[in-house]
Amino acid sequence: MSTVAEGSASVSALRSFCELAKLDHLIYKFRVYKVLFGVSQERGSDFTDHTHCRLGKWYREGDGALHYAHLAGYKDIDAPHAAVHRCAFDAIDAHASGDTAAMLKAVAEMESASLAVQEGLERVVASGEQSPALLQRRRESEAQSR
Repeated sequence: MSTVAEGSASVSALRSFCELAKLDHLIYKFRVYKVLFGVSQERGSDFTDHTHCRLGKWYREGDGALHYAHLAGYKDIDAPHAAVHRCAFDAIDAHASGDTAAMLKAVAEMESASLAVQEGLERVVASGEQSPALLQRRRESEAQSR
C-alpha cells in the first residue's frame, strides 16, 4: 500500500473512531436523560466514569494515546470528557435527592462539556487530515520499536 493510501486509511480510522465516540456520548447522555425523566431506573453506579468508557480507554491506553496524542486538540479532550461524566453523576444524584436546581445546573454543565469534547475531537481529526503522512510515519516508527 502506498504511503498516501496508508495515510488516508489512518485518517479514516481516526475520523471513524471520533464519530463513534460522539455517538457513544450521545447515547450516554440519552441514558442520563431517561433517568431524569423517570423512564429508566438506572442509578449513577450503572454509568461508567470517564476512564472506563470507550473514549476514555482510547484516550488513556488505546490508539489515541499511542498514535494521536501529538495532534492538536488531543489534550483538550480529557478535562471536558471528565466533566461530562462527573456532571452526569451529579445530575442523577441531584435528581435522586429532589434538588431540581442542582440537577439543571449539572445538566447544563454536562452539555457544555460535551460540546467541548466534540470540538476537541474535531480538532484532532482536522490535525490528522492536514498531515496524514505524519500519522502513518508515527505508526510505522511505533511498530518498529515493538
